[in-house]
Amino acid sequence: MKIQTSKKCRIESNKKPLSLRSKRLKMIICILLILILIVGFYTAYSLLNKPVLVPKVTLNGRYFSLYDNKGYIEFNEEKLKNYDGIYKRVIESKSIYCIEDKYRVEGNMLILLDSLLRKESKYLIYKDYLIPTNLCFEGVIPNEETFNVNCSRDNIEYIFKDDGTFIKKEDSIDTGIRSVSGTYERNGELIILKIDGEDEEFKLMIYKNKINDCAYKKELK
Repeated sequence: MKIQTSKKCRIESNKKPLSLRSKRLKMIICILLILILIVGFYTAYSLLNKPVLVPKVTLNGRYFSLYDNKGYIEFNEEKLKNYDGIYKRVIESKSIYCIEDKYRVEGNMLILLDSLLRKESKYLIYKDYLIPTNLCFEGVIPNEETFNVNCSRDNIEYIFKDDGTFIKKEDSIDTGIRSVSGTYERNGELIILKIDGEDEEFKLMIYKNKINDCAYKKELK
């Protein structure tokens, strides 16, 4: 009986070190898993917040007014301090207005400096277009050929009807409310306006379901 008891004691004493090693091994594995998770999270966070390198956008040549094809902005690259070149902006209405100044490109934004007025104008560079997004009209254009939508900005309002007709109202201090009407046709990102009694066409840009009448389009050669 004594011999059996001593054997039992030896077996139990051998189990204790094994149990301790097992616990230590489990603890080490848990620590390693935690470290792997921390490293993985940090790596994923770094990749998500890493700035995407976008090729530098360069502008050259002329961009004509999309609305009536009158007036343009012409760009000439010339490396200047904090600027990418010189632009010339020509506005043709009753008289010709011309301004020359510096411009720069930041990402997909064009910034035109007006030293005389001490201000900057911003245009989104989108495909072959330059869009002043701050001049978009209120009113959402649906993804349809014709629609019933009222679009307004400042003193101008466009009323589109789903029968393909439109009315444009403009409130001026000099002439009061002036109204014209005609038909419209959608062509992708453009709305082509035809005023009753006139041969000339006018074009509106659709960007993010809003119309814009101040965009410019690159001259195609």
